[in-house]
Amino acid sequence: MTKNTKTNKPRKADRVCPNIHSCPQCKAKIRRCIDCKRDLPIEYFYKRDERNFASVCKDCAIKRTQKWTQKNKERFNAYHRERAEKKRITTKLLKQTLGNLQSIEKIISEMRCKN
Repeated sequence: MTKNTKTNKPRKADRVCPNIHSCPQCKAKIRRCIDCKRDLPIEYFYKRDERNFASVCKDCAIKRTQKWTQKNKERFNAYHRERAEKKRITTKLLKQTLGNLQSIEKIISEMRCKN
């Protein structure tokens, strides 16, 4: 990694993410939240994938989600009703399948006992 001689920082092309920097005192990775504008340790941000983090801190993300949920209450409830119904149907089908398998196993074991 080459350093910029004027600022003694890694060149922009060498950095993993330009929004993440190290604190000179504690060497922790720091990132700025775009909502609350606070500089926070990277642990305060959700991970998007192996190398990238969210642009808002966890506290702001939770507040955004709560605000969206209140604003879209009917849509939110409809989505969760639909998921619950799908889960009920899936569970019912699994129980029926399991019951059928158990009865088949019982028949097979009875046939083995006769032989």
